[in-house]
Amino acid sequence: MLRMAHKRKALTGVIAGILLAVAAGYASWDYTRGLGSPAPLGTPLPEVVPAYEILPREQMAEASLNQRRIPEAMLEMLAMQPDGSPPLRYTINCELADFIIRHPYGAQTISFPVEEVQKDKTLIEAIFKFDQPIKMLKYTAENRQEGESVVEYAARLHDELEASGVEFYPDTTPFDVDEYHFEHFEYRREAEDGETRTHYIYIGQLGRSNALVMNFISTPELHERARPMVLKIIGSFIPGWKMLSYLDDGSAQTETDTTDAQTGQ
Repeated sequence: MLRMAHKRKALTGVIAGILLAVAAGYASWDYTRGLGSPAPLGTPLPEVVPAYEILPREQMAEASLNQRRIPEAMLEMLAMQPDGSPPLRYTINCELADFIIRHPYGAQTISFPVEEVQKDKTLIEAIFKFDQPIKMLKYTAENRQEGESVVEYAARLHDELEASGVEFYPDTTPFDVDEYHFEHFEYRREAEDGETRTHYIYIGQLGRSNALVMNFISTPELHERARPMVLKIIGSFIPGWKMLSYLDDGSAQTETDTTDAQTGQ
């Protein structure tokens, strides 16, 4: 019995010692936590930024993708995916030019009838709501000169813009998607309203004598933030069989050219 009592006392002493050590360690950590440097090793620690500020439903008009303020009901539609852009929600079918493309939520898209296309060459345009990096886009059917290739047309357009004094960005990487080739360049210039806007230009073949020009418009501050969204949209491009039929030798493989007939080009 005496031996058991000694063992219990020894065990109790060990437990008490452990508890005292834990308490002392916590007190030391709690004290030094407030003295810790915000820049260990000379490098400031980044602030922890919450993913999104959740807005009440009644404040939907104040939603801003750039400021990361989104109503909870719109998170699934507007929240950034791992590629740095929101999901594409709407499928747009351009029958006049024979292609399909997808747009994100908030892109108010208009497809124009043939009569309007004949006037100003605009096939599709969209204005973006909810303060997104892309502000608007426009797809047009432009004339190529006789015998002019898409590469030559893109170079001529580039030279004309350069002569007008625009500032170009360095990236001119071509883009290929689903057997279709786009020439590409980017620039910034002051618009008629005095605001400076930036442009992502993608140019592909459209029929025997036209060029499909896809223009994504942003601002200098948001130009790079717009890039993932631009690449995602242009990456969703699907050319129709009529469009693809011109790519090998520049001539149609069918008896009629519906695209040129409808656009009047």
